[in-house]
Amino acid sequence: MPLVRERRTPRMVMSVAEEVHLLGAAAPHLRNLVIAAFDTGMRRGELLGQRWEHVDLGRNLLFVTRSKTAEGEAREIPLTRRLIALLARRSQSTGWSLRSEVGLYAS
Repeated sequence: MPLVRERRTPRMVMSVAEEVHLLGAAAPHLRNLVIAAFDTGMRRGELLGQRWEHVDLGRNLLFVTRSKTAEGEAREIPLTRRLIALLARRSQSTGWSLRSEVGLYAS
């Protein structure tokens, strides 16, 4: 008996009001992570693995070197103005990472 392919359901997109509500409800130490998730569409594990060497502020790109779906395939994600502003407030000399940003470890 042949397998029947499941129909893909449309991806739900959060409204601006829902995003504002979630950011308002997020713990202060998680807001930057939530903003990065909204603005990049990256998974939690991908986000938490990002470090300064993955950021190119000159070209406004974030490089994803490890991904759940595309093992071994790097990809580039354009940075939004909001995420650029968040990153620009951080000093590259501090060993910044999103993981340290949310207090999971100090880099």
